[in-house]
Amino acid sequence: MLKKIVFMAVLGIGVQGLTGVSYAHTHGDGQPQPGNLKIIENKGQWGTQAKYRAEISYGAMYLTDGGFVYNFSSSEDYAKIDKVLHDEKKADVDVSGMIIRNHAYKVNFLGANTDIRYVPAEKNVTKFNYFIGTDPSKWVSGAAVYGAVTQQNVYNGIDVKVYSSDHSLKYDVVVAPQADPSLVRLQFEGVKPVLNAKGDLIVRTSVNEVVEKAPYTYQVVEGREVEVPSRYRLNGNILSFEFPQGYDKSLPLIIDPNLLFVNFSGASTGTFYAHSTAYDLDGNTITGALSSNGAGWPTTVGAYNTTFGTGNTACIHKYNADGSALVFGTYIGAGTGGGMLPNTIRSDAQGRIYFGGSTTNATLPITSGAYQPTIGGGADIYLALLSADGSTLLASTYLGGSGHEGSQMNTTTAFTALGSQTTSLTPTDIAVDGDGNVWVASNTGSANFPVTSNAYQSTLTGSHDVTLTKLSPDLTTLLYSTFLGGTGWDGATSVEFDATRNYIGISGFTNSPNFPTSQGAYHTTARGGVDGLLALFDVNSSSYVASTYLGTSAEDFAARIAFDCAGNVFATGRTQGNYPITATGSFVVPNGFIFIDKLTPGLTASMASTRTGAAHTSIVPSAMMVDVCGNILVATIVNNTSQLNMPLTPDAFETTPRAFYFAAFAPDFSDLVFGSYFGSTGNQDHFHPGICRIDPAGVIYHAVCSPTSGANWAPNRTAHAVHPDKLNGTTNDNVTFKFDFEAFSVKVTGETPEGGNVNQNHAIRGCKSAYLHYKRGKADTFDLVLRLQILGDAINGVDYVFLADSLVIPANDTVATLEIKALLANPATGPRRVIVNTMAPCACDGNRDNIMSSDTVLILDSVYVKMLTPLDTTCPGDQITIQAEIDPTLNFFWTPANLIPDATGLTITPSPVLTTFFTIEASQPGAPSTCPPRRATYMAYVEPYPEINVPNNYLTVCYRDSVGLTMQVTPDLPGYIYEWSPSQYIAAPNNASIKFLAPVGLYKLYMNVKTPGAGCSATDSMMINVVPPLTLEGIEPKDTLIRYGDEIQLRAVGEDAVMWTWSPLDYIRDAMLPVITVKPERDMVYSVRAWDQYGCFADDEAKVRVYHQPRIFVPNAFSPNGDGLNDVFKIENMTYERLISFKVFNRLGEVVFETIDPNKGWDGTNKAGKALASDVYYYYIQISGPTEETKNIEYKGDVTLIR
Repeated sequence: MLKKIVFMAVLGIGVQGLTGVSYAHTHGDGQPQPGNLKIIENKGQWGTQAKYRAEISYGAMYLTDGGFVYNFSSSEDYAKIDKVLHDEKKADVDVSGMIIRNHAYKVNFLGANTDIRYVPAEKNVTKFNYFIGTDPSKWVSGAAVYGAVTQQNVYNGIDVKVYSSDHSLKYDVVVAPQADPSLVRLQFEGVKPVLNAKGDLIVRTSVNEVVEKAPYTYQVVEGREVEVPSRYRLNGNILSFEFPQGYDKSLPLIIDPNLLFVNFSGASTGTFYAHSTAYDLDGNTITGALSSNGAGWPTTVGAYNTTFGTGNTACIHKYNADGSALVFGTYIGAGTGGGMLPNTIRSDAQGRIYFGGSTTNATLPITSGAYQPTIGGGADIYLALLSADGSTLLASTYLGGSGHEGSQMNTTTAFTALGSQTTSLTPTDIAVDGDGNVWVASNTGSANFPVTSNAYQSTLTGSHDVTLTKLSPDLTTLLYSTFLGGTGWDGATSVEFDATRNYIGISGFTNSPNFPTSQGAYHTTARGGVDGLLALFDVNSSSYVASTYLGTSAEDFAARIAFDCAGNVFATGRTQGNYPITATGSFVVPNGFIFIDKLTPGLTASMASTRTGAAHTSIVPSAMMVDVCGNILVATIVNNTSQLNMPLTPDAFETTPRAFYFAAFAPDFSDLVFGSYFGSTGNQDHFHPGICRIDPAGVIYHAVCSPTSGANWAPNRTAHAVHPDKLNGTTNDNVTFKFDFEAFSVKVTGETPEGGNVNQNHAIRGCKSAYLHYKRGKADTFDLVLRLQILGDAINGVDYVFLADSLVIPANDTVATLEIKALLANPATGPRRVIVNTMAPCACDGNRDNIMSSDTVLILDSVYVKMLTPLDTTCPGDQITIQAEIDPTLNFFWTPANLIPDATGLTITPSPVLTTFFTIEASQPGAPSTCPPRRATYMAYVEPYPEINVPNNYLTVCYRDSVGLTMQVTPDLPGYIYEWSPSQYIAAPNNASIKFLAPVGLYKLYMNVKTPGAGCSATDSMMINVVPPLTLEGIEPKDTLIRYGDEIQLRAVGEDAVMWTWSPLDYIRDAMLPVITVKPERDMVYSVRAWDQYGCFADDEAKVRVYHQPRIFVPNAFSPNGDGLNDVFKIENMTYERLISFKVFNRLGEVVFETIDPNKGWDGTNKAGKALASDVYYYYIQISGPTEETKNIEYKGDVTLIR
């Protein structure tokens, strides 16, 4: 068993305030808007002494090794600045000269240890960044936010836990067994605290007052909560704890503050009258007040109407669940006729806000399509629907006839004033059914009040009748409407929706002797004087079900109606007669003017009843509800006086009589579960015609009208509230408060082992278990069996150790624990949920299917560790910062440790020279061996520095030549980034290979290469000399004509040339010399390329044309007589020609000789070799010369053969 003693002190301080000297006007109410309490880690943004800072209303508390440091700013100064801004109505008003006062003080841990360890918990997903000053090294980002921080070992065996509860800041002093609580000594420095009569510690500063409630100390002894009497002891400025009756030094304790908040209107001017209060499904509070004498109601930017009208103007505030923020503030109604009475407020399932009340103003805002766009008579009912954020009027309508609706009881005049605070019954109420339709219950004196054809009663019977009207959600369509009454005066005071039977119930009053009642009703005849009334209608069919009188022979009325889960009907009202009761016991007030009656579902009989409340004619029950356990919750208030001798329970919030009294009765009024007073010490609290609400979970949402000074509310001040102080002096103000009856007999709280870095209760597979702790209000003599529904996507018995469908709190014990032990899974499943629905242990007339608490436990695969630093690439030896995140409760270590200068934190700064994997491993301390550690690895990718290889650092280039260059880099890796410069003469200077082309000159070319990730770079350079071009003067001769077969010399002329090349090589001798000899056989063009010493070259060419003139000789006679002279006829002097044909013909044209051999001739014979006679013969010769012009030459003629 865990053995400890917890001493708990509640500080009356809450959420964040502003502490600077400048003010930005951003909220319509003129005050900083706090959110949930945040405890923020100090990463250097607040110096070194503070370890954490808790932001509270108008200030902050710093946690240091030496104790707490408080710093508060003046809310009054902020209000003055806000008033200036409001009055000027400009956003740029200069308020820099206005002063905001501050006050700081310390609470020192006298004699404390120096080795204090801080353990944060309840980590928030939100993080804060602080950019203070101009020095970036002092900027901080990612400061974590927590809901609790424990200072361990402040004294030997004593811890101090600072945390948020009910949106207030609290601290527990946790004393381990055998530790000495007398070591705890808190020294106040900068203030002089005092103790009041209640034992509360009052700390007054120059700007505010802080109240630390008297300590509540307990121990858990054998499963039962046992209070340990304790008190503060103040010796000068040193606070300690005393235990006048001692305590068991081996054994646990709790304080249970249930006042959630008290909010004033926040107005510094004007008078505001409390009329109505309601809630929405998120636990937000909506309150309606009336202003009769001017502006001042705090409104918010973007609200529907921020302008005060004239006359009686309704005002609406919506507070968040803990009252620490004003969601919106608005006026309703404008124009010359004033507004309407905010008699009733409801919120629908969407969070939208319906409100209604009496009005005489014909100029109220009406939306398009409204059922009744104009006022019908002297006074009508006005209904409206606001958006959840208060910015838009979604729907509105009048409802009434030519007479008066919503009149005060037993009157026939318009209900135009504030309404009696001595008879503060509401004349109008609204309810919303399961389909979102709006039901309106009121009264009318109009014979032409709108009714539907299926009305239960279609005509006005008396002076005033009850009206019940059903409108569509957008207030455009009348779905049902009826009169209900007799010949006297009848009116409704409340209307409620019974979701169990889909009924609508109304309460009210009647002095009619013939008010319609149903057969078998509890009272079918009038009881005498004014009686109460109850009536039921079926929602689906809009039909009458039942009705009855309630009361005595004296004056009675029913003010509120409610239903339990079995459909039983509850009514409460005022009686001045002998109202019959069934309850017995000391909690019954026999002469109390408030009756509470439980009737059968059909209104046929009373099942149980009691009386309570002061015997005062102004008393009314302002709210009533039956919770899911059947407990009856009721609030009562009288006018400007105290209710004396009301029954109280030991856990009463206030025991001094006040005007406001509230109580919770056990089912059938068998016992008083809770009874308490609440209010100001001035006994001037009261209420105006309207209605307040209690939700089925036992939370009351209420307001009172209080003209007393703020000092009279100081004992109940909730500093975290958005409007914690009364600012309008001793005029009436709307004081809104929210109280938790805590009517459930069992409370469920979750305990998580942490490790998953989530704000939700969770367990990690194989690691420590999560728990649900169950605690009942008192140790009864019987076992309390709690039925459980085990739901969720986690599988019972597979993902966690099997959970049964029930849990037992043993007899004489107050606590029991449900363990959720997560089991290992392979493969990992991802987060899964265990949903434990705990059914209400109490029975609402046998119905035990109400879920009392729904708690979710996450099953996580592993402890939380995450690498926050994104992957990056570095150069060898560069210092890098690697940041990891783990659940702060885990142990961890880094590897490789030898490469990490300081591996003690979550941020490391190694300087790797090679690619290295850095790993953080986290484990849950004290976990079983099955709890696997979790690792996160960061790959520090290191790119090696590149090297540029330049084979030739000096390069000569000829003018007009482009040179191709390639940057050769090692190691050979992809993705290098190249840069050549200057880039003027480079094509594509960011490529590895380039072309360089530049004018004559000497150039230095730079090369730079970077790695693609980290930009690790190398640089080199080279010289490029661009030399002038070689000048070639030409070739001599340039163009010449030679005879075929002749030779000629060609000369290239150029002074700087050192080498020549001629082409083509045809007919050339010595082609590498400047002078060559050529003997072309055809026309030729000879080219020469000459190089200088740099390799620069020049070209030129010369033309040599060749011509051919044959030199052959053909004789005209020959004598083949054998004398050796002219014996043969042949072609003479053929040199370069080719003989194609040589023929000789006789006179008859016969060929006597032919050849193609130029060396042969005709000897004067025929082809047979016979000598021919002397005669004249004919020849034909065809030759081909070496040139194109002479390729076909013919010779024809005759030759004389002489014998």
